[in-house]
Amino acid sequence: MQINITTKEGPAAKVIKKLTLVFFGIFLTSLIFSLSTKFMGSPGIWLGLLICGLLIFSGFYYIEKGTKTRLIAWTMLLTILIFLIMFIAGISFITGNLNFQPIS
Repeated sequence: MQINITTKEGPAAKVIKKLTLVFFGIFLTSLIFSLSTKFMGSPGIWLGLLICGLLIFSGFYYIEKGTKTRLIAWTMLLTILIFLIMFIAGISFITGNLNFQPIS
């Protein structure tokens, strides 16, 4: 008995592969931050940022362009940047609605 497995390599398969790598990068970033904050509390955010930063730097520095690992590094970087922008925008929205005036 012989089993033949065939796969299609069309444009949809390439999109699905890239989308899977993007989701894996988001998952990896979230996993690092959640584990670091679970075990260290508030300083774990900085530790998670340091670990992600080292992974992103090594992904850009040591990996060739156009590889799957480089795509994961880009996704991790963009995930951190998007959440940082959302955090700053949310803080400015909250302080703007509360008419917060810092004491000088």
